[in-house]
Amino acid sequence: MSTMYRQMRWLCLLVIVMLVLAACGGQVIEDAAPAAEGGGDAAAAEPAAEGAAAEEAAPAADAAELPEVPRERTLIIMAGEMNQYTLFDNQNPYIPGSNNGFHSGTLPAVFEPLIMFDVLTGEYENWLLEDWEYLSDTEISLTVRDGVTWNDGEPFTTEDIKFTFDMALENAGGMVHLADLPEYYESSEIVDDKTIILKLSKPNPAFWATTLTTNHGIHVLPKHIWEGQNPLEFTNFDIAAGWPRWYRPVQDGLCFAPAESL
Repeated sequence: MSTMYRQMRWLCLLVIVMLVLAACGGQVIEDAAPAAEGGGDAAAAEPAAEGAAAEEAAPAADAAELPEVPRERTLIIMAGEMNQYTLFDNQNPYIPGSNNGFHSGTLPAVFEPLIMFDVLTGEYENWLLEDWEYLSDTEISLTVRDGVTWNDGEPFTTEDIKFTFDMALENAGGMVHLADLPEYYESSEIVDDKTIILKLSKPNPAFWATTLTTNHGIHVLPKHIWEGQNPLEFTNFDIAAGWPRWYRPVQDGLCFAPAESL
């Protein structure tokens, strides 16, 4: 009995100690709570102070104006992925493997779309085209913008558009970046140097958006350079010959200089 009594006494003491410790811990937490709240006010004041400082610095930043630099003295850096684009010496936008060229390579700087999608406004803007319209469910009329030339001085015309679309359709099985062209494009009819009619095999009201815009649509190639080449093997890269050829449009004040002057 005495042994059991001693065990019960120690157990009771242990329970009492645990209760006292729990009570003290709760008191510490309660006492610390106002301090934490006070610290929260101070922490909240810090971002407010930083915001005020940023507002004070804003006028100084707005006052600084970038100097005007001529286009031929301007270096444009293509920002992209962290790895190097290994096909830098192949400027053929339709070969398999050129996909990353539109994200970390030079292809966006070389090829411009017929219709531009502005990611800042979410709107479409005629670019190499001056105008376009659906004539019917299966016919689209395209009008080329005035003053557009390739960087060798040759004019950009509807001949280039027809050549590119026909070439892409003929070689669609071995090409990429053709959007809806293989499924819907059938042929085209040149009206004059500025006007061409695309004929579709079946109606597609979204063909203009999927196939004529931005860097995932068709990139028109210079017929006078690509004609007679194997489009599945031609690299379109020869610095001595001035390749690649790209557009030299006067658009929003931008005029691309010839390759030999860069």
